[in-house]
Amino acid sequence: MFVSALVLATFTGCNQPQPQTNEPEQKEEVQDKGPKEVEENINLTGKISVRPEQHMIDVPQGYPYSDYFDTDKIQYVIYSKEKINCSGEFTLKGSMIEIEGGSKRPGSDEVYTEKQILVDSYECPTVSTGSLVTDEYKTKIVYNMSEDVEMMKSDCEIRRGKFNECGSPCAPDAEMCVMMCAFTCELGVTSWPNIPGDESKEWKDYTSEDMGLSLQYPYDMSYDEEAGQVSFQLWGPTQKPDTEFYDGISINFYKKPLNGSTLEDIVAAEKEEGMLVAESISEPESVTLGGVNGYKFDVVSMGEYTNYYLPLDDSNCLLMSVMVSDPAEQGFYPIADKILGSLRINTL
Repeated sequence: MFVSALVLATFTGCNQPQPQTNEPEQKEEVQDKGPKEVEENINLTGKISVRPEQHMIDVPQGYPYSDYFDTDKIQYVIYSKEKINCSGEFTLKGSMIEIEGGSKRPGSDEVYTEKQILVDSYECPTVSTGSLVTDEYKTKIVYNMSEDVEMMKSDCEIRRGKFNECGSPCAPDAEMCVMMCAFTCELGVTSWPNIPGDESKEWKDYTSEDMGLSLQYPYDMSYDEEAGQVSFQLWGPTQKPDTEFYDGISINFYKKPLNGSTLEDIVAAEKEEGMLVAESISEPESVTLGGVNGYKFDVVSMGEYTNYYLPLDDSNCLLMSVMVSDPAEQGFYPIADKILGSLRINTL
């Protein structure tokens, strides 16, 4: 964590939540007009789909999460008050709404209707995997190497994870770990294929309620958490341990109290303090990042990096330092841009 210590030296102090919903893979050519009628006491059995069809989307108030739900006859769009993470088939209860919309195609007067579900309750089944699973963690499943590989892949698909033929068998927070390959299912992995030369990389989701942020990061990037701080690191091929950072990506977040000051006051004080040790610091400028308005300035001090200052709530702000260096041309700059583009700041 040599980079965290370096960046922290330049920090001396230091809004609205945006619910996340699943976007459809294909957008229907329909102008949604909202729910038309409601049918109560719906009871359905099915599973979350991994192959969404075309649907209209109208996220109702109080139901910020959406999924595609496959029954034995039809696929529905369902809306829930909390994220549903059931594996395989499960039963839900709720109400049916009917969405009506007109075509967006010029000159068309066609009207479409679609029935969708408001989920009031659901029950995930207890999945029995026998001796297939040896360890189960929040971020991954570790499989028994002596069991059938196809069964593992099927189980991982049901869990909506990414099957890894050479994952780590150890707990995510293990202080020591044997270096060996294990069949694992990496949970919370998404693909982000639109970075040139990066088509094969997978990306994971990260959320911290304490820090008030969420983002996506590459599968091969590591992170460390401490109280009021989280640091993401991706080393390049020439980077050496226990030295200054000069090859890779380093993104560090710090939550700091405002202590009655404004964000503008914090930025001005940080710049003045940083000038005592930095070679140069640019003038602060306004920036919108993570859905909120804040400030940033560039720093040259044992490397070049950018400091961001973003509001969390009336009492706290978020400090973020981003350092990127790519001497071996690994594509780190667009990767860092994608990480920052995925950032969301959630009011505490």
